Amino acid sequence: MLFRSGNTYKSADGSTWSHYTDNVGIKSMGYGNENYAGGFDGQTDYYFQMAYSDNTGTNWTNQSFSGADHKYTYLRGITYNGSDFIMVGYEFTVYPANYNSFPVIMISPDAINWQEHTAPNEVTNYKLIDVDYNGSRYVAVGASPHQYTVEEGIIISSTDAINWSL
Repeated sequence: MLFRSGNTYKSADGSTWSHYTDNVGIKSMGYGNENYAGGFDGQTDYYFQMAYSDNTGTNWTNQSFSGADHKYTYLRGITYNGSDFIMVGYEFTVYPANYNSFPVIMISPDAINWQEHTAPNEVTNYKLIDVDYNGSRYVAVGASPHQYTVEEGIIISSTDAINWSL
């Protein structure tokens, strides 16, 4: 399955593709336990924006969680470990006028009920962009939040998706 800007493409063989217009604008997606989980930009009403779908990947249901005041949330990377979805991203404040970024790590057993976990203090001002799992270790990558300068990369890892370190 591929996706971009509200368009989802699905293929059983990698050669023939069907197009679907998703109703939520998925930016990241993972599959596990016969369900899809996806994240998308949270620029309305300051919410964590997630969605889940049945095993077809074409019928998406919006799942929102209240975020802190004056923050936008972007969920960018997702992986599945055989029992849980792990999603990473970032939120940033837009008020007051200064720009502050905060990493977001979310875990769910079913793509519906999510729990937020804390990134290490050393990456407080970084944006987490993607996450993967190799069977024994999670690795999340990110970048500094500076909009107008060269971005500095960051890598954090975890064996349980809850306790992360540089």
